Amino acid sequence: MPALSLVVCVYHQRDLLERLMQRAEGCYDELVVIHDGPEHEPSDNPLQGDDLTKGKLPSHAIPQLAVDFADPDRLAEAARFWKEKTGSAVKGSVHELVQTHGGRFFEGPRCFNHECQWPFAWSQCANDWILLLDSDEFPGPELKAWLKQFRAGPGSDSASGYTCVWPLWDGQKTLSQKYPRGRLFLIHRQRVRYFAMGESRPRPDAAFQDLDLILHHQPSRRSYGLRNVFRKDGARWRRRIAEALLKRPTDLSCWRWNSDRWPQEWEQIRQRPLHTAIKRLGLETLRGLREQWRTGKRLFPMAAVSGPLYHALICLEFRRQRRIFVSQNSDRNGNET
Repeated sequence: MPALSLVVCVYHQRDLLERLMQRAEGCYDELVVIHDGPEHEPSDNPLQGDDLTKGKLPSHAIPQLAVDFADPDRLAEAARFWKEKTGSAVKGSVHELVQTHGGRFFEGPRCFNHECQWPFAWSQCANDWILLLDSDEFPGPELKAWLKQFRAGPGSDSASGYTCVWPLWDGQKTLSQKYPRGRLFLIHRQRVRYFAMGESRPRPDAAFQDLDLILHHQPSRRSYGLRNVFRKDGARWRRRIAEALLKRPTDLSCWRWNSDRWPQEWEQIRQRPLHTAIKRLGLETLRGLREQWRTGKRLFPMAAVSGPLYHALICLEFRRQRRIFVSQNSDRNGNET
């Protein structure tokens, strides 16, 4: 019988995390929660105020180690960036909530996204099967029943992971039942490879299996739309992705990843950012509208365009960051000569 470790990366969000644990009760065997940065930051912490809203990150706050966390020796080298809280949990804190539910709580460096915390989180799990849920999500009844059945059964000797449906949410009600598909929710950590970057998806050794089951995504706002694309966090995330693309995948925290080559969808951005932005914005929007109609005979134009638009903006941000990088290197080389 396969045991499952539930991994959740949060930044505060105690109420949402509590809802998730209540709705996912009986679906996992171990809870590992990573807090993105210190839960209780000291008053002199530099990551406050305008630095947070404008995305200014002091270099010491960003983990720079290129570590494969699937390698125990390299994991030990990176231990200074991730520490387990050993003190008493503060009343009303995320740490206390996790402790109450028998989970393990860690504080990582402030990365401003959960993807960058995954390699370390996976390394701390006792089980190879990892349930990847966000705090503002929870499984629908059928998915919850499937997870319980999966844990009670023989498991799979070949599947790298499973995907499900991730319905649209307007802030008050669910709008779709079959769209969008492909949300990766369960992986076998020894059958995937991964580099830690925003919008990066684990690469399977064998194809992921698609399930016609629902994982609800219900934040306090709409789960899609232009407001999500243009919010302040979005600009910070795109800048961090663009800066990472100036390097190599192995310059990032990784899990079983050893190639310096970028996967094709990211290499296309590196080679032709403007062309890729225009092409993806048009084609992916049309594909989204077609999938909406095919699965529900109803169109949600803002949902169809928001994802492609976000990725088009990543392309444009990379183009901008590349120009800055080239200009800075030119100035540096000129000063040296």
